[in-house]
Amino acid sequence: MEKAMKVPHFQLLENISSEVDADFKDTYMICVQHLVASTVSLFNALFKKGLFPSHLSVIGKCYSTRPEAYAYMRQLGIDVAEESLCFSPNKPFDSDFRKTLKSFFLNRLTAFMNSKCSRLIILDDGGELLKIANRISLKQRDLKKTVVGVEQTTAGYEKLKNLNLKFPIVNVARSNVKLFHESPFIAKIAAERMIEHLNKLKLYPKSALIIGNGAVGSHMYQEIKDLYRTQIYDQKYSKSSIRKLVLVQKSCVDVKSNFHLPNEGLRWQV
Repeated sequence: MEKAMKVPHFQLLENISSEVDADFKDTYMICVQHLVASTVSLFNALFKKGLFPSHLSVIGKCYSTRPEAYAYMRQLGIDVAEESLCFSPNKPFDSDFRKTLKSFFLNRLTAFMNSKCSRLIILDDGGELLKIANRISLKQRDLKKTVVGVEQTTAGYEKLKNLNLKFPIVNVARSNVKLFHESPFIAKIAAERMIEHLNKLKLYPKSALIIGNGAVGSHMYQEIKDLYRTQIYDQKYSKSSIRKLVLVQKSCVDVKSNFHLPNEGLRWQV
């Protein structure tokens, strides 16, 4: 292992796991996840419920994959796609990743079909893997009994909600646990890391702009509103403290919001 990695302990995850009577010995899992230390905690909880590491295939997103987490997972015997570390600087990430996902899914689908597992769980972060799976027919399988999908994000749910689904998909993005427990936790950690990095760089801004006033964005506002003059922009007018976005042709400073945008840019109006 290139770098020692500490796997975090989450009491909430442990409590939920202890309350759920599940057996994953007959289950294969294909998933898209951010390959970080906390994901190992999730996988370990599944292993305790009977899932075999060799029956877990995962691909990470290159921009968030931690090499030490990637190496740790492979040492556990997890099937981790090498593409988790690949990045094409000359190609748009979204379209390139969709192509990679299709190849990844077809390959791992074959592994599932050749295994003795009778159930398949598709765990997705962003909705793209589930969209691909929904387009592909599993011959000689009753999908509603064989396959279940789990989508972790609201953005992914929005991509899937109007599709003619061939198998059930569980939307956990809007669950109470995710909204009221995970979101404040993420915002708190993000604010702490941001302040830490700003201090290291000896940068002391007076203003802050949060893009998106959703579950995480709203809690981020609560974390930093007393530290900076904080504005929130959201596509929904009613959730945005910034009312208008005006394209300008030269460098400008908006006095009200105190944001400087060099050269041709945008002026936020409040």
